[in-house]
This record gives sequence, structure tokens and C-alpha cells, in this order.
Amino acid sequence: MKGNPQPPRRSEPIPVKQVVWDAVLDFTGGDADIEFAIKDIKPVALEKYPNFNVSNVSAEINADCVNSPSRHHYSGNEDRYWRVGHGIYRLYNPEKDNEERITSMKGNPQPPRRSEPIPVKQVVWDAVLDFTGGDADIEFAIRDIKPVVLKKYPNFNVSNVDAEINADCVNSPSRHHFSRNEDRYWRVKYGKYRLYNPEKDKVECDGERNP
Repeated sequence: MKGNPQPPRRSEPIPVKQVVWDAVLDFTGGDADIEFAIKDIKPVALEKYPNFNVSNVSAEINADCVNSPSRHHYSGNEDRYWRVGHGIYRLYNPEKDNEERITSMKGNPQPPRRSEPIPVKQVVWDAVLDFTGGDADIEFAIRDIKPVVLKKYPNFNVSNVDAEINADCVNSPSRHHFSRNEDRYWRVKYGKYRLYNPEKDKVECDGERNP
């Protein structure tokens, strides 16, 4: 190896959740009194990570928002944000916000306990299987899967479909931004996917398909 210096080692990709959290902290300065909207955080994330898929910002904030109505759709939650009003958030303050939640529940009977929510990843996977019938030759686009999801889960946030498919797409250029990947989909071309066939589909280490 004399005369052939090793290329610099690539650092591990930063999880999507961490990118969003860092952007929120940059915007608020860690001040729980400063409110923000999703649109405020996207340019902050892009300033540091120009190739970041900002469509994930909404999903990550709602996943980690203590009182978000759609929080139960997500797994791996952190208690980081508080929903002030529709589309407006701030950092979560456990001393203040827990008291508010308890006060709002007084005099209101507890609703029946719900069964465990189905993870977002599973909702999208089930919808893809419904659409394709498990046939790896059938191609689909993101827009094909959204109505299939909504038919079964009318309140599901379909903005998450894009993120979940790219997270589990073996040769997606943005796959490295996500954690908890599954090898489920194959990108045929821009905006077109099919089910992953491990015998047929091979990828180079840079994520591109073999010729």
C-alpha cells in the first residue's frame, strides 16, 4: 500500500430524526417559548444538509410531538415538541406541558384504550403489497400507494409514504438518510418502483444498480 494513501473514511449518515432536531434547536436556540412552523425548519435543515429530503420534516416533528394527533402512527418517539396550534409548535416543556395535559383531562372520562398503533412502515408495506399483489414485476409510483393507504387508514398522513418507500428502497439515492431500513423496494427509474428481488437486483456500494 506504499504510495497509495487510504481515502478518507466516510462518517456514518446522520439519522433523519437528528437532522430535524438539530435544525429545530438552531432555529429556536433551545428556547421553549419560541414557536415555529414546519416551513421554518426546512430551510435550516437544507442550509446544513443541502441534499436532505425536507418532506421528512413534518413526519419527524409529529412523531416526536407529545400532543400531536398523529403521533400514535409512529414508532421510536422522543418527547421533544409541543403543538401550540394547527401547524405551530415549540420545544416541549415537561413541567409546564404535563400540567396542562392533566388539567385538560379533568372531568373528561378516559376513552377506551386503543390497541397498539400499526407502525408507519408497516402501513406503507401493506399498501404496496395490496397494490402489487406481491408481484415484483408490477411497477408503482408514490401517488399509486397513497389512496390505497387512505382507503384502510383515512386519518393516515400520506406525506410519510415517500419517506418510508425511499428508506426501504435498496437502490434509492436518499436511503442513507434513514435508519431502520428494510430491503423491500427497487427503484426502476425516477419516481417508479417495484418490489425488490434479491436474486435479480444487485447494487454497487454507491447505491447504483449493476449494469
